[in-house]
Amino acid sequence: MLQEAPVGAAAKAAADRTSRQMMRPGAQGRPAGGAPGAQPDQIPAPQPLQRLQNHLNMKQGAQDPVTQAPSGAASPPPTPAQQHPAAYGTPYDQEIAGLNMNDPDAIQELLGRMNQSIVTNQSELEVQDAAAAKGLPAPNQDRLGVSGANLGKQRNWVQKNQLA
Repeated sequence: MLQEAPVGAAAKAAADRTSRQMMRPGAQGRPAGGAPGAQPDQIPAPQPLQRLQNHLNMKQGAQDPVTQAPSGAASPPPTPAQQHPAAYGTPYDQEIAGLNMNDPDAIQELLGRMNQSIVTNQSELEVQDAAAAKGLPAPNQDRLGVSGANLGKQRNWVQKNQLA
């Protein structure tokens, strides 16, 4: 009489191995600070003395534990140039900085050109909005929106401060 192999024992052993692997999986991904694309077993473990030195450097003011804090006399930070209160990054920034706010003709001429810029910007923005609504590319939509908002703020500043 032939005896069959114990199939149940092999299936039970395979299930047991699978269960152990699921309960205690190996390391996945990469630990923080590892090089991009490096596997966990390829990242060298930091040495205890280096970690201690990094800690001491950070307590002394070093920001990045990988690089040493620059030594020597630090130069004072440069003082930023005083920016005009109506400078919003528009083509009119320089003109407004030198504008005589007591000259109504100059102010009206500037406001007229600013209004024309706002109308032009708005019409270009509407074209971009229509393209975006159709699912077409609208690469300048955000830039035009910010530009229009800044032109409006600048125009309001000039109107508020004229003949002050």
